[in-house]
Amino acid sequence: MKEKKRTKNILLAFFLSFTGFIAGCFDNGTGPNNDPPFSNLTKLSAGHRYVAYQAPPNQTEKLDTVKLSFNYNSSKINSMLVQATLDSGKTWIHIATITPSSSSALIQWVPKDAAQTTFNFFGFKECYLQISDPTSGESINSDTFQTIGAIPIMLISPKGGEVYDKTDSIKVLFSHNQDITANVEVCAKAGPNAPDWARNFGTTIIISKTLPIKNLSTTFVPQVVAEEKSGYFDYAYPLIILLADYGPNGKRISSGEITIQ
Repeated sequence: MKEKKRTKNILLAFFLSFTGFIAGCFDNGTGPNNDPPFSNLTKLSAGHRYVAYQAPPNQTEKLDTVKLSFNYNSSKINSMLVQATLDSGKTWIHIATITPSSSSALIQWVPKDAAQTTFNFFGFKECYLQISDPTSGESINSDTFQTIGAIPIMLISPKGGEVYDKTDSIKVLFSHNQDITANVEVCAKAGPNAPDWARNFGTTIIISKTLPIKNLSTTFVPQVVAEEKSGYFDYAYPLIILLADYGPNGKRISSGEITIQ
């Protein structure tokens, strides 16, 4: 009887030891090997937009630095690659490579310091950051947030190549970013003898807006502006539309050649 009891105890001890080993493979305990590869990534506020230019003063809803902190398990992570994407992961912008040294890291990314072409767009794009370990394939993504591009003005139409009659009503559609523009005017001229650009012709109204982007429309009739702005418009030559910001360091963008017949 004693021998049977002893054998039973040995078998029970072996079983407990074996099940303990199996449980350790899937343990959710607090030891380093049990923590996930990445965790506790900062949540980004849905109300914040990040700009690819110097954020305007005294505004809290637009920031120019993305700040993220996170924890990582150095027993599972060999290196960390930090990247951003503006097209849902089709292409990536390199931000940093981090060598594990403790159990947490802080990322501070300034979009305006990225390569000049990266944010060379007008308006809004969705962005998110990814922290990954290229060796293991483990990764974690940040919340998606809006970024605002560095181009200050966009001419929507006409862009050039269009043909109009002198009595047509031509609608000029354009947008500008009020954070980085001051006083955008619609200008135009036709012919080599024009003394300068004719400024502020036609009627301009705001047709929609999502600040800091403003969308505007100007309508004019070529025959009428030629009469009102004598010497600026010789329609034997192509018409050129110019959007000019007359503020400090103002930018300009012009159309291609527009035919008036």
